[in-house]
Amino acid sequence: ILSIKANMAEIKSNVAIIMYQKEQYKIEESEKNINLAVNETEKYIADYEKSPMTEKEISAWKDFNDSLGKYKEIREKVVKTVKAENLAEAQMQYVQMVPLQTRMMDSLDKVIDINLSQAKSADENIYSTYKNANMTIYILTFVGFIIAILFGILMSRNINVPLKNIKKFAERLSLYDFS
Repeated sequence: ILSIKANMAEIKSNVAIIMYQKEQYKIEESEKNINLAVNETEKYIADYEKSPMTEKEISAWKDFNDSLGKYKEIREKVVKTVKAENLAEAQMQYVQMVPLQTRMMDSLDKVIDINLSQAKSADENIYSTYKNANMTIYILTFVGFIIAILFGILMSRNINVPLKNIKKFAERLSLYDFS
């Protein structure tokens, strides 16, 4: 979304350059930059439209797309009018682009705000899950240590009792008690 917004600003600045440029090669260079930015923006838009959206996001995105269609038409008219060297008409058309540009940027800002809100909510959910998992790990570690200690005590008794019996038997043997 931020890339789309940046490209839209770049397109606007290149259109402004075309409006006030007298040298043909600079106009052609700006037009080339506009076309590159438009192609890149269309790729970003296509990628974004593949992602799942909420109802609010769909509404804001629709506003953006509606404005974008009108904006493209006027932008193309401005470039053609400048090439035809009718600057007065081009300036009038350029003035019509400004509110559309503002509306598109506002729509993109709404989409960004919605995405930030969703990201914040997801981050809070992830953090909560992390805290719960951390607590579970601590509890299971503590329980594991307790079980290990109890198992160790049990094993030592199972080993010590036969050893004590062997010791008693050896002591009796040393006293020549073979019973």
